[in-house]
Amino acid sequence: MTDYAQEFTEMTEVAKTMIPLMRDMDDRSITEKWINRAKALQSRDVNVLKHRNNFMKYFMGVVRRTIAETGQNPTCCNWGKPEPGPFDKPMPPPKPLPYQCHWTPDKRTYVAIQPLPNRGAMVYMAVAEKPELGWDFPKKEKL
Repeated sequence: MTDYAQEFTEMTEVAKTMIPLMRDMDDRSITEKWINRAKALQSRDVNVLKHRNNFMKYFMGVVRRTIAETGQNPTCCNWGKPEPGPFDKPMPPPKPLPYQCHWTPDKRTYVAIQPLPNRGAMVYMAVAEKPELGWDFPKKEKL
């Protein structure tokens, strides 16, 4: 038996002992259904076994939280976090889109254009009837 298969067998046994701790009968049946579905995934591929174990670790955390909502503390299953997958890397923050803005010489009109990739452009235009009154720029409140 591989390490993944051994670990999975241990986790399913522990998960089965957690089922009676659940108060809601619907939750119990759903838990049993997903344990049986995970057990039905039989493969020799290491990636399938690894992902099955990652699912079971996550699922046991969900079951543990469900039991904890009733006031009990199931300390029977302290498996670590699932192994990181290739898609678990955090996405880099998006770069701000460039924009152009233009005031007319008489300060009566303001136009700003920002391209939206694969969607077109966002255009903002403001016109003051009496530019001598000035423009109101709301001040940002400090928290």
